[in-house]
Amino acid sequence: MEHVEAYTDFLMSKAAPQRPLKVVADCSNGPASIVAASLARKLAVGSRVGQPVVLVPMNDAIDPDFPAHGPDPSDPRAMTAIGAKVVAERADFGVVFDGDGDRAVFVDENGLPIPSYAVAGFLAEHLPGPHVADTLVYQALAHIDPFFRTALTCSRVGRYYLNKALRENAAAVGAEFSGHYYFRDFFGADSAEYALMAMIDLISRRPEPVSALFSRYACHSVVSIKAEFDKELGAAIAAVKERLSRLEKPVEATYGDGLTLDFGDAWVNLRPSNTEPILRITAGAKDPILAEGLAREYAALLA
Repeated sequence: MEHVEAYTDFLMSKAAPQRPLKVVADCSNGPASIVAASLARKLAVGSRVGQPVVLVPMNDAIDPDFPAHGPDPSDPRAMTAIGAKVVAERADFGVVFDGDGDRAVFVDENGLPIPSYAVAGFLAEHLPGPHVADTLVYQALAHIDPFFRTALTCSRVGRYYLNKALRENAAAVGAEFSGHYYFRDFFGADSAEYALMAMIDLISRRPEPVSALFSRYACHSVVSIKAEFDKELGAAIAAVKERLSRLEKPVEATYGDGLTLDFGDAWVNLRPSNTEPILRITAGAKDPILAEGLAREYAALLA
């Protein structure tokens, strides 16, 4: 287990908590359980430069069948479980690791999910850059605050493209909508545990509850759905163009990563999956009903 201790020591070096915190970590019955156990011991002691943190692991018995709620950290069952545990423990926040420990989904002290783009925005505001983000994270943050249009470099969705953008821009941090967070001093790789330590460090430096720290991102909602599609992408784009020709307001269309439509106060991205015969349709707007409506409108258009 020497490698686990070495890795945990590396993670501990990335945070110097300025106030005591209590954090729940749902390990999803995956191998992140091993690291979480080691982190829990070392965080409880603290260090000469940081305050102690109570890390409460749950679903930390490794099981390849992932009996608690499956390996997907965004599964509604996972969200219900972590939310209830955070409230019961009166924790400051919680995190769910995915089955192999490279994705992280966070919740606030009320057990409510913190969107991945909000986590990315928080990191971009408080960690030295440069920062890169995939198309979906970039669009969401750019519609929340124009600051992010220059604070972030936009990358195509996908691990390959994020890693490439991270290297080309010598970026310190990268973020994907799916909950992957990449770090330059972690070999440019994604790590859920590293993301947790970054959040512990930054959150501990502010006196506000976590929900207040992320309240500025609540002005935007993002909805993502899948549409079965067995035609050429050109046919999809033609259908969308025909729809746009009937709109009264001009729409900014970008073809860098699938097709992104910017309506000013809302946006839609239509992107073909690399692994399935589907289009992934993601829409964002201030009004969650509008975001849902836009996503379903363009899904129906492509049916």
